[in-house]
Amino acid sequence: MASGAYWFALSGDAIYASYGSLIGSIGVKGPDWIYFDKPISMSSGIFGNAIETKNGIKVYSQNAGKSKDMLNPFRQPTKEELQYIQLLINDIYDDFVNLVSKKRKIEVNIITSEIGALIYNSTHAKNNYLIDGEMNLNSLINKIVDKNKFDNYQILESSNINTSFFEKYFLQIFSNQKLDKNIIINNLICNNLRINISSIIPNYLSSC
Repeated sequence: MASGAYWFALSGDAIYASYGSLIGSIGVKGPDWIYFDKPISMSSGIFGNAIETKNGIKVYSQNAGKSKDMLNPFRQPTKEELQYIQLLINDIYDDFVNLVSKKRKIEVNIITSEIGALIYNSTHAKNNYLIDGEMNLNSLINKIVDKNKFDNYQILESSNINTSFFEKYFLQIFSNQKLDKNIIINNLICNNLRINISSIIPNYLSSC
């Protein structure tokens, strides 16, 4: 659960990780711009790939628009392009750090100067307040049940390999009611989704 995965996890009310998880990488990596200075040949063989450079070769690239050929490995980046990419990365990084700070109640300067973009195991992640604890899935479900005082609940998880994407990955805990799985899925699709699903799951549309 690192980088983009950790960013996604911040949408939850709390974050728990299984033993052995790798967590963190609060940073943004831009693309590598590899420049071959005056290449004359490229070859591959049993010893790997090789590039020879001397006096250069001509490269023809048809583009319209300034910097449309960014990351072209046969030309050097301009100073302006490098500055633009760095500014873009910095903006994304600032958003990431501010979100972590807000959700995890960690000072921004601690994230940037101490936690950084390193990855941590579950113990160190908890010590750095990146997660709320180390727990497996079954223990987490029991915790949710106890916290919400669910007295009569069901956990629905489909194991039918022929089911739709929504059925296969659908997991819901609810209290004081026993509902048919299809009713729950219909409710999820008809009332909560805001996309055109007619081509994905036509079997449920008749009940909407």
